[in-house]
Formats: sequence, structure tokens, C-alpha cells
Amino acid sequence: RSICLPIFFLSGLTFILLDIGRIKNENIKKIYSIFFSSITKQTEYQSLTGASYTFIGLMIVSVFFAPKIAAIAVIIMSISDGLASLVGFRFGYIKILDKSLEGSLVFFISTCIILIFFGYTSINVVIIALCCTIIELISSKVKVDDNLLIQISAAIILSIL
Repeated sequence: RSICLPIFFLSGLTFILLDIGRIKNENIKKIYSIFFSSITKQTEYQSLTGASYTFIGLMIVSVFFAPKIAAIAVIIMSISDGLASLVGFRFGYIKILDKSLEGSLVFFISTCIILIFFGYTSINVVIIALCCTIIELISSKVKVDDNLLIQISAAIILSIL
């Protein structure tokens, strides 16, 4: 924590300040668009990007949860959410809320694999993966960025179980 938290804080603050600058300053917005327009969601152009929410979540779970739990929560958000997004965008035909069934299945499976790797029991793997998948699925309906919501929710669920 003593090594990671300052790095997370500086990185997070940098992303948040750049996002605010991008939203408020046309010159920064133009430069941003040159490099990142292909990976920026339409909803992120007038708000913080997923990167800022990722660092906010990273700081929260790092401060309030045990290091192992924080690490697993961040890994689930990074790998499972990333894979779900890629698969859902490319192969997602069956829509559930604002997401795809295909992406949600990949989220669930990859979360199970992560949890098995960390030695969780079968029943806990299924419960945690199912809860995290449902949270990822409903994140747009509760109007909280999934990069923030998944980390915090996963850490809470992991702590309970």
C-alpha cells in the first residue's frame, strides 16, 4: 500500500485532470481526439472517461480492502470487463439491457477462471462471478460507470464471502 497508493493517486489525479481539461478546453479535446477517438465511447465525450473511473475505483479498493481482495477486484474489472466489451462489441447479437448475452457470458467465465486461479471454492466462484456479472450487466441502468462499480462491488462481495 505504501508504494502503490501514491502511484495510484498520482495516476488517478492525472487522468481526472486531463479529462476535465479535455471537457473544458477545445485544444486539449482536439489533441485527445487524435489519439483516443477510436476507443472513446460516445457517452464519454462530455464526462470522465472509463480510465478516470478505473483509477477512482482502484484508489477506493486499495484503501478500504485487504490487498489480495483489492487485487482480485481490479483484475476482474480489467480482464473480465475488457473481454466482455471486446466480445460483446464484436459478437454480441443477443441484447440484455444495454449489454450483450455473449459479452456477459465471457465476463462470467473469465471471472470464474480468475477466482479459481486465486483458490476460491467452486460455490464461491459461482456466487461471486454471478454477482459481478449481474452488476456489470446493470451498471448502465444504475448510471454508475462499470469500471468503478465492478471493482467496488467485487471487493465487497469478496470480503463478505
